[in-house]
Amino acid sequence: MPVDPVSPYSRPADLPPYQGILVVDAEKFTAARSRDHQPLSTEIARVVAEAARRSGLAAAWATPRFFNSTGDGVAIGVPTELLPRLVHPYLRYLQEILAERNDNARRQDPLLRLRVSLNVGPLPGNGDNPFFDGNGKPRNDAHRLLDSKVAKMMLAASSDTVTHVVAILSDRVYEDVVEGGYAGLHPDHFVDVSAVVPGKSFTQHAWLHIPAPSANLLRGGVLPAPPEESSTPAPRQEGKNDHVTITAHDGAQAAGTVHGGMTMYRRPPTERGDR
Repeated sequence: MPVDPVSPYSRPADLPPYQGILVVDAEKFTAARSRDHQPLSTEIARVVAEAARRSGLAAAWATPRFFNSTGDGVAIGVPTELLPRLVHPYLRYLQEILAERNDNARRQDPLLRLRVSLNVGPLPGNGDNPFFDGNGKPRNDAHRLLDSKVAKMMLAASSDTVTHVVAILSDRVYEDVVEGGYAGLHPDHFVDVSAVVPGKSFTQHAWLHIPAPSANLLRGGVLPAPPEESSTPAPRQEGKNDHVTITAHDGAQAAGTVHGGMTMYRRPPTERGDR
């Protein structure tokens, strides 16, 4: 196909329809044995579809605007009016289904824990070619949010027997769906963070939601951060957001703000009694 010699900024083009974008990714997928990859991929497809069914989104899952399996996850496009149900109750059902699956897994089976990102934006896709449509910056940003340092660290800092889902929402989704009052969840269920992807030129304001927080995600509200990682905080003013620092035992850190003023960190294995 010949390349159009006209500059892309020299003439108008129709704006593609806005799509709701959900992307999921499994934690430590590549660390699993090769023989476990296909069963895990099958399980991912099953649990995301079952959560959709329980949320009243079965029809949207059956006829997506676009769909792609990445092996360790999926990316799917849905009508924007369904975004509130992807925030709630979809994320809650996904947590419940994964908890049941992991509780009943055999000892030799790897756990399945997911990071989830939600974004919205103009993307080509009307369901006619679901495996080829849906390419554009809004979808790329959804994948970057999923790969952000803070999203990965939130899952790593939580209990793998309690917390099975960590979700990160773009600022646009949070503003339109959560602050707009459509999600059925209070804004204080979300944590304001800076989403940064190491090695990529990507930094965005985003919002974290954890349906079942655990371990150091709860401990941070009780225990102070280690002295070398904290400074004397300024007095908190009512209605202001406070700084959050999350530190994994490998020394990596992620930060953001949260309503209520807590500092979260992951203690060394010797303190946590890890096996």
